[in-house]
Amino acid sequence: MFPIKMAGEARGFLRENTWDDRALDIKVTEVVEATTIDAAFLREIDERNHSLGTKLCCCRWDADDVDAKRAFFEAGYQLVESSVDFELPLRRFKGRKAFDFVAPQKEHHDTLVQIATEQFQFSRFHEDPKIPREKAARRYAYWMRDLLAQDKCRIALDKHDKIVGFFVATQEGENQRSLLVGLHPDFARMGSFFYSSVFESLKPKGGKVFGRVSTANIPAMKIHIQAGFTIRESSFDYHKHY
Repeated sequence: MFPIKMAGEARGFLRENTWDDRALDIKVTEVVEATTIDAAFLREIDERNHSLGTKLCCCRWDADDVDAKRAFFEAGYQLVESSVDFELPLRRFKGRKAFDFVAPQKEHHDTLVQIATEQFQFSRFHEDPKIPREKAARRYAYWMRDLLAQDKCRIALDKHDKIVGFFVATQEGENQRSLLVGLHPDFARMGSFFYSSVFESLKPKGGKVFGRVSTANIPAMKIHIQAGFTIRESSFDYHKHY
């Protein structure tokens, strides 16, 4: 990561997203750990991006910061996605576990990658009109293959051993973060039961579960609210293409 210093102090960092480069076929960077967003800071970001040969710069920022929004727009950024961060203390979740989860076998991998590629339609890259949708989908395919290689995915099977869906969650201290939840299209109508099973399976670990959902993804928003999640914060994702 490259520190962005102003008046001798670090105001944030510019991170090279080589993982996104691979999927999108362009040089991608992201502004992270920024303290404030203003015109001077974004000019420094531009200078660094020009030296790196960046084609796309991303930044996720508080949705209620109007001054930052103005600075982003005046610097040539576009708002591509709105998202909310949810949280739920697992001890408070009251649901039904309709499915059990197991580690996927190698013969499941191609189907899981296909589900991730075809079923996920909401992300800052899917919602950026300047990024071809097939490249945004390819990013999920690469991500799923990486998660499978790291043994972080768990799946549910029906009585015929057909994949119902999968989830990926990571431990963050005493809490957990839900990264991905996906359903096979043949079981799309069972979404609420599947999510309930995911949260019930996480319950023995205690703590809270966190999740981020695009506000364009109405079904996922409804499921989280019905499950008792509360909103921690809302964010906008800004992109600048060079």
